[in-house]
Amino acid sequence: MKPLIQGFVSVLMLVAAHAASFEETQFIAKQGAWDVAILKYETLLKEEGPSASVYYNLGLCYQKKVDHGRAVLAYERALAMSPRAVDVRNNLAKLREQASLPAVSTLPDGLPEFTAWLSRGEWTLVFLLGLVLLVGGILVCSFTTQKKARVISIIALTMSTLMLASSTWVTALRRSEDRWAVMLSTDQSLLLSPFVSADKITPCPPGSLVRIESQKGDYVYAKLSSGETRGWLRRDLIEKIALP
Repeated sequence: MKPLIQGFVSVLMLVAAHAASFEETQFIAKQGAWDVAILKYETLLKEEGPSASVYYNLGLCYQKKVDHGRAVLAYERALAMSPRAVDVRNNLAKLREQASLPAVSTLPDGLPEFTAWLSRGEWTLVFLLGLVLLVGGILVCSFTTQKKARVISIIALTMSTLMLASSTWVTALRRSEDRWAVMLSTDQSLLLSPFVSADKITPCPPGSLVRIESQKGDYVYAKLSSGETRGWLRRDLIEKIALP
């Protein structure tokens, strides 16, 4: 019992320390010390892992610094973790308008918009819940003869089938989101071939979303989200939205 209590107290202390550090960084950001706040937010992410609220506030700081590439990246990561966050979505839309960037969706073609209401992690939870309902329904159906219990088990089995099928389908299709990346550098263009001296095809401003299709050495072949234009980009100029 004592180790359990100690573990619970340790968790509470970690949560309190995170909250204090986060609030302290928010205060620093409100004073306009964007660089200091960015450093602290990045440290929080490295030490405590991904957080939608930290990414959102990091995006605000980069937006204030007019670093469109890193601001878009932070907002996109916040949305990936918390897709129903209206403030993140609104800020990202305003940023794209200010930077003259097209509004784009990273959802696979043909996938209904409602599937974006849940994050990929939440779809995994739907799958697990469906699995629990399936097992529960089978057990109830196998070990009871009561009519009401059997009806409930049939409903549970039907729901579990729908949950398992839909979550598997959505999760499989949304794996393609791992190919999306954000241009971070300024004055860059899609290139005709994977060489520094290659001819330029079209500008790729910071904050642009590109879909990586292949890779060759230090370059990736990517499609610009604003159309069907494809070309080569150096890997170190972009960063994937999906966390490694």
